[in-house]
Amino acid sequence: PAASPRPDEPPPPAVYVPTPQDVVDRMLRLSNLKQSETLVDLGSGDGRIVITAAGQFHSSARGVEIDPSLLKVSREKAQKASVNVRFLLGIQQTGSFKFFFNVEALP
Repeated sequence: PAASPRPDEPPPPAVYVPTPQDVVDRMLRLSNLKQSETLVDLGSGDGRIVITAAGQFHSSARGVEIDPSLLKVSREKAQKASVNVRFLLGIQQTGSFKFFFNVEALP
């Protein structure tokens, strides 16, 4: 389910539809993700892909999310799962998403 904004927060900038965990598991297995690789999930939602990549595949993983409430949820889930991942707040600009970053420079 989508995170509900507080009354003093604007509505989320995009609709969040979580990927079922069995689909996440299958996608990551099919990707043949290696420990030496870095996964970056744009629109990382609650962080399940990033957390699974780090937890089960021991790869470096980063998530970029534009909804601050989902960013908070993903960070809490990562802490609870004891995985070393990073989640960044992306920006939305006039209806289009713009992300400019170097994966190596991600914290």
